[in-house]
Amino acid sequence: RWLLAHGDGVLTGDSFFHLNALGEPLPGLNMCGAGRVVCLIDPIGDVYACPFVIHDEFLAGKWGADNGAVQLVVAPLAADRRFRTARDPAIFTAVLRTVPAYAGWLDVMDPITDVFPMGGLHNTLRRLVADGSPVATGLLAIGDSVCTTNPTLGRGLALALTGAADLADTLAEYGDDPAALALAMDRLVAAHVAPFYQDQAAIDAARLATMRHTIFGEPAPPPPAVADRVSYPELRVAGCYDPVAFRAFWTINGMVRPPDEVY
Repeated sequence: RWLLAHGDGVLTGDSFFHLNALGEPLPGLNMCGAGRVVCLIDPIGDVYACPFVIHDEFLAGKWGADNGAVQLVVAPLAADRRFRTARDPAIFTAVLRTVPAYAGWLDVMDPITDVFPMGGLHNTLRRLVADGSPVATGLLAIGDSVCTTNPTLGRGLALALTGAADLADTLAEYGDDPAALALAMDRLVAAHVAPFYQDQAAIDAARLATMRHTIFGEPAPPPPAVADRVSYPELRVAGCYDPVAFRAFWTINGMVRPPDEVY
C-alpha cells in the first residue's frame, strides 16, 4: 500500500521490491511496463528484472552485461522446428514481443549483433573417484571440467569459483598426499557441486517434459516424487505472490544455500 501511494518518488532501494499483477500496477518501479515481474532494485538505482520467463512453448531470458549491454535469449525445444527461423532478427524480436515482460525492454534497446544460435546445453558431472579410489592422482579438476549446467540459471561461474576455493584449501591441507588430495576434492565436489548439478538436471527434465506435453501432446510429466516438498517451478510461481517464497527462490538462484535446504 505504501508503494502504491508513494511509488512515483521511489527510484532506488536497499532491498528487493516485489512487483506483481494482483492489483493495480505499482507506479515508478515497474519500469519495463510488464504485467507481472519480479524486479530487483539495487542501492545505486539499477533495475534487474527476473532473468527469465517461462512461456508455455519456450523459455525467454534476459541477462545484463558490461557497458550497458543486455543479452536476450529465446530457448525452445530443439525438436520444435517452428523456431528455426528465429535466427532472423525480425522473427526473433517478434517472438520476444509475445512475452509482455520483454516487450517493454525491446522498445528501449537497440540491437548491436545478429542472432546467434547456441546448442548442446547439457548438464554433466564428472567425478575423479570411483568406488572410493582416485581414477588418477595428480589430476585435479574444477569448473566446466567437473560440471556443466544449463546456463539459464547462470551457475557456471559460481561453481567454478567454488571449485577454485576448494582446491586452494585442499592443496594447503593435503598437498603432500596425492591420493588424499584427490579424495578430499571429490568430497567437496559431492558437497558443493553435485547438489546444484542434480537440481539443474531435475529442473530441466521437468521443464522439457512439460514443453513436450504442451507442444507435441506427449504424456504429462509425473507429479513430484516427494509430495510434501515444493519443486523449483512451484517455488518460482509462489515467489511472484509470497515474500517468503520470493526470498527462498532467490536464495536457491544465488546458490546461497544448497537445494535440499531450500526445498
